[in-house]
Amino acid sequence: MARTDPSIERLLERILEAAPADDALLDAASGVDARQAEALRTLSDIARAFRDFDTAPRAPALFTWGPLAVQERIADGAASEVFRAFDPGLGLPVALKLLRAGDGAPPARMFLDEARCLARVRHRNVVRVFGAAVHDGRAGLWCEWIEGRSLAAWIVADGPLGAEETIVVGRALCRALGAVHAAGLLHGDVKPDNVLRERGGRIVLADLGAGGEPAHVNALLRSTATPAFLAPEVLAGALRTPAHDLYALGGLLQFLLDGRVPGPDRSDPPARHDVPAALRAVIARARDADPARRFADAAAMEQALADALPGHAQAPAAPRAGRRGLAIAASVAVLALVVAGSIALRPASGPPQAEVELLLQHDAAIAPAADGTQVALGDRLAFSVTSREPVWLYAFNADDAGVLTRLFPLPGLDTTNPLQAGRHEIPGRARGRNLRFEVSSSAAAEEFLLVAATAPLARLDAFDAADGRVDADVRTRSVGRAVPATTGPTDARLDALAAELAADRRVRTWRYRLPHRD
Repeated sequence: MARTDPSIERLLERILEAAPADDALLDAASGVDARQAEALRTLSDIARAFRDFDTAPRAPALFTWGPLAVQERIADGAASEVFRAFDPGLGLPVALKLLRAGDGAPPARMFLDEARCLARVRHRNVVRVFGAAVHDGRAGLWCEWIEGRSLAAWIVADGPLGAEETIVVGRALCRALGAVHAAGLLHGDVKPDNVLRERGGRIVLADLGAGGEPAHVNALLRSTATPAFLAPEVLAGALRTPAHDLYALGGLLQFLLDGRVPGPDRSDPPARHDVPAALRAVIARARDADPARRFADAAAMEQALADALPGHAQAPAAPRAGRRGLAIAASVAVLALVVAGSIALRPASGPPQAEVELLLQHDAAIAPAADGTQVALGDRLAFSVTSREPVWLYAFNADDAGVLTRLFPLPGLDTTNPLQAGRHEIPGRARGRNLRFEVSSSAAAEEFLLVAATAPLARLDAFDAADGRVDADVRTRSVGRAVPATTGPTDARLDALAAELAADRRVRTWRYRLPHRD
């Protein structure tokens, strides 16, 4: 029997352990074709439904609205209020959006009509609208409650995303917008605040109370949409169309990469050196000033994002619509067999799927650097680590005698092992601030050894970190605080450790020697 791709097995294990299937793993897993991915998402959704079903309300009701017990106010706007509520009929927590009465709110009939249209959209990346009604003189709609946070909150808390994470989010939102547009609707206000990241990684397009048929959305959003994500022709007075949702999505992707709100005065793709040219091109095309040069539809933009993934290979075509149910059922059956035999089929552990890049900051400029690059006192260094799976990373620096000190992991850092799938910078963060290593010695050269593994390495964890800490007194210009090294065993030598690790199939190593400028 052929071995199953390890990435599929990891996803199955996550589902069996009651963790949601991570969209990043689904999109990045090389061994998952379109039908398998759809089956895995279906299994994850079923598991999530059983976990959430018949959940009792946890807080006393503020008031009732029809059958719903309203528990907590979540957001308050000029036209509506959003609450967390409990639906006893569904046995689920729900989000309730209640329309305000007043000049700034849309007519109740329009609001209800659009809510009913949106309730017909069924897609895992679109928040599910359960219903709409009028109770106690107030129109409202209620939809699924997402345990997670908005993309805006995610970026504020954790910083900009790497290219692959951004592509994963972009593809999910292309699929979501494709479903909305196929129903003859548009969203009208695609922005980081209106997209949620569920615990486990599912990306969900939310705030559909702003969406609907194009004519109604234009009437509703004429003065309330977010200008930073609007196309130039819309700012000039043109009516919104589904294509303008894709323009806004391009701005959202730009925000994910650089953490800044886009606008007409800065429509160029982000200048980060680690953003692949293919991804820059997708963003530039989505936000082109000429509407004729933008993507024709969401499917075209999703394909362009898929092509921008590193190591992209054409995935098998999805099954034809007439056989979709059969294909999903067959995939689920095959996956069930894989679960039953997952232990027997598990291949021997191999090296992690990870890449490391050295970054050198001299004055204000940051650029990639190669082995042999010259450095000077005051230069600052970091290592960019990109992986498709969780990895344990260890970083060491050697002095002129080859004696090692550990640079990562280090007590006091917010960034710790294991590093989750995606892109990270080492040393990472402390107290929310980005850090760099600063060249502060007069040695002839700086030597580094980086080690990535699929599991903790006791030999490397044994390095004495008692004297290592984040030094709050040493500041580097505009990049946070410097990180001193830990102390290591006096018999630890770079060459000996590198040779020892070379024989371990679980690890990958990288070495850099950076001579000091005279």
